[in-house]
Amino acid sequence: MPLAISCALALSLARAPALRAAERSVRRETRHVERARPGNSRQRLAVESQSSFRELLAAGAKYSQLDVRGNSSALEQRLHPVAEAMQARRAVGSRPGARTDGIKIALAVEGGGMRGCVAAGMVAAIHHLGLTDSLDAVYGSSAGSLIGAYLLSRQDPRYGCSIYYEELPKAGRRFIDLRNVLRSLGLGALRVTPAGVSDLVQRRLGMPVLNLDQLLVEIVQRRKPLDFDRLWAGQPDQPLRVVASATASEGCGSWRSLPELAHCMRASMLLPGICGPVVPLNNSRGEARLRGTDRKSITSPLVEPHADAMLFEPIPYRLAVREGATHVLVLRTRPDGVNVVRRQSIFERLIAWRFFERKMRMPHMYKHMRDQQHRQRYAEDILLLNEAAKQSQADSGIHIRWRSGPGPPEPVQLCQVALQPGERGPEVSNLQTDAGVLAPLAHEGGSPLDGWQLALEVFPDSILEEVRASMAKPKPKPT
Repeated sequence: MPLAISCALALSLARAPALRAAERSVRRETRHVERARPGNSRQRLAVESQSSFRELLAAGAKYSQLDVRGNSSALEQRLHPVAEAMQARRAVGSRPGARTDGIKIALAVEGGGMRGCVAAGMVAAIHHLGLTDSLDAVYGSSAGSLIGAYLLSRQDPRYGCSIYYEELPKAGRRFIDLRNVLRSLGLGALRVTPAGVSDLVQRRLGMPVLNLDQLLVEIVQRRKPLDFDRLWAGQPDQPLRVVASATASEGCGSWRSLPELAHCMRASMLLPGICGPVVPLNNSRGEARLRGTDRKSITSPLVEPHADAMLFEPIPYRLAVREGATHVLVLRTRPDGVNVVRRQSIFERLIAWRFFERKMRMPHMYKHMRDQQHRQRYAEDILLLNEAAKQSQADSGIHIRWRSGPGPPEPVQLCQVALQPGERGPEVSNLQTDAGVLAPLAHEGGSPLDGWQLALEVFPDSILEEVRASMAKPKPKPT
């Protein structure tokens, strides 16, 4: 038998007992479920805890074989300590910068592209419940950073929400142009049109599939301008933290003007390969100095390239805890009951290879995406938040070592909010532009926080009817 085959067989036999032992150790809390693909008889192993997830991977189980689903249903039976603390602050009229309770409450908002419409509805509920002043800081990943900005600007929350079902769907190809996918795959030569040839010759990365300028410049700074002066005035006592992934480390951005804030948000939202080049930010504090995106500026020792928060911190509660938060309200944009484990397609791998390995000269980041380390972290986050959802007032919180160094793990209270499975909780694509889908999700996003009665007051059905009526009108041909 060839040596390579013998070694592989020996390795598989050595790993088999460990894998079986890990499976036995979590048998009580796992179940087998069918794969999502209809007609496929193969099964996945459902995992219910973070420790089980790590044990299975260490024993040799493949990430793609696992099944991880969010579950915040425990919140329906009890008042979570985070919600209790926020209500207590509201009852006494506590204000940011003048706390007396000795705790720090943070809001962590998940992104997810157009799934941000769900978090936008949730933030609207926080506003209408009078809980905004109970927060000490807001952390946003990707689209969550924009949603958090509109919350802290104290503008009508429906103003920010309407970006998803009014502005972006009308933008058409000015915002999302799927014709540019070929270039993202490295197959731009196949687009034999004048525009395709021009793009191939003149642009190193090609035209983006998702044009962030349409959102962060045309809409946020012009059509539905963010009240930056009011947002900035509240920063000392109630800061907004824009979380992005520094490609040599994990980082976040700071800013002093609306264009600089938009620049940080660009980094936080930059899906590798489809949104343009990485964003260079000052590497001392993640500051958003508006620099060029050519290779010389990106490789300067004064800056560090940043990309989408999903690479290192898709749900930004980790940074909140590292910065001293004792209680964190986490807004998730994927509904409960949805398997967050995704198989990596050949197209995803090809886009990641072209962007990070070939164009950006960042092989470590290509390996990070190829090995799906970002998705494994997301799955672990979901499992940890599921465990935290079961905490009661008598519990001290989840004990995890967030900082390096000696000492026991520090307790923290984490409370997740997500749509429930079923008709009221569908999952939306991160590139969805159908206003008829997005408007109901913004409408439904607030329901886990405030119940359907108040959700209908904030987003009455008349809004949905107006959106559907506008969709029925003849659409202009895309340019």
